[in-house]
Amino acid sequence: MKTRPSQIVSPPLKPTTEALVQIGLAFRSTDRLNVDTVKFTVSGVEWDVTGQTRCLVSNGDGELVFSSTNRLPVSGKYGMHNLQVRYNPIKKMLCVEGSLFGSVLGQNVFTSQNLAKGLAWVIQYLKKKLGFSFAVPMKQLIDEHVTLHRVDLAVNLRFGSGRFVKTCLRQITRQLIEQDCMVRKAFTSVYWTPKAGRYYSVIFYDKGQEVRRRCLPKVKRNGDEEQKFFEDLCNECDGLLRVEVRLRSAELKERGLQNVQAWSGEAPKEIFNRYYSNVPVLNVVSSGLNPADFEGVPDRLRPVLAMRKLNVPMDMVYSGRTQARHRAEFRKRKIDLKCPAQEKAVPLAIC
Repeated sequence: MKTRPSQIVSPPLKPTTEALVQIGLAFRSTDRLNVDTVKFTVSGVEWDVTGQTRCLVSNGDGELVFSSTNRLPVSGKYGMHNLQVRYNPIKKMLCVEGSLFGSVLGQNVFTSQNLAKGLAWVIQYLKKKLGFSFAVPMKQLIDEHVTLHRVDLAVNLRFGSGRFVKTCLRQITRQLIEQDCMVRKAFTSVYWTPKAGRYYSVIFYDKGQEVRRRCLPKVKRNGDEEQKFFEDLCNECDGLLRVEVRLRSAELKERGLQNVQAWSGEAPKEIFNRYYSNVPVLNVVSSGLNPADFEGVPDRLRPVLAMRKLNVPMDMVYSGRTQARHRAEFRKRKIDLKCPAQEKAVPLAIC
């Protein structure tokens, strides 16, 4: 794959189609992590918002207890990934939400894990565009005055084609449903949302299709430079399965991750892997009796595997307690017996 001039971190992703087919959805130390959407507040900001519409809240005595400007969209590069800005003049607090690197680069697919750098660029850009000011140096502002309320971390897994990505998504959806998880599917996206997503969620989706849906309309009405940018981006995203960990404010606060300094170095990768490894995605068996599938399986478990591959109703053969024991033993082998056998099973176990 060619080097992307639009990518923050210069080394490009290497083609890993063959390797990924073998290791499934495993997140490796060599995989690039991308910071996407971030919501943060900055205290100590001076900004004259005279003329902007506001939201005002008062108590029963008519005393003003809350004031904030309405959402102000700030367009990103090529009109992509707008930043949403609000300001509280009482607390002198700026609130920004959006894709940090996406607004700077015009795309949020290949970015960086350097959260502090993204914040610095965005704050400097907004300062120049909107005219607000602050009294401390940028590094001190980020370290002491910035509070994080949402952070989305993403990894791109490259597979052979968009069709193969859709096969993976169907298998992930079915398996999570069989695990009695809180899961929902919308188009080519699968959402795993423990505790209704109040603290965090993990999303799997077809990034290639999502990019084409968002970018192709812009290709037709932009100049030559923008057209080439979007066409190249669409081509590079074909066969990408995107995995995102979305951390909400409650989770960031509970884990002590609201301070930017907690995200320095390799911390973003460690944080991503901590949540991603919670997803109960294992391998499922394929239909049909292939002798190679029984290699390494103890003799006493081979009838169990054979019946699962033939989709025999297990509760007609084994008691509930025996089935639970079998599921536990196959889980150690990264195999999920709850999910019915698939005609084309893809190895997805997160090791």
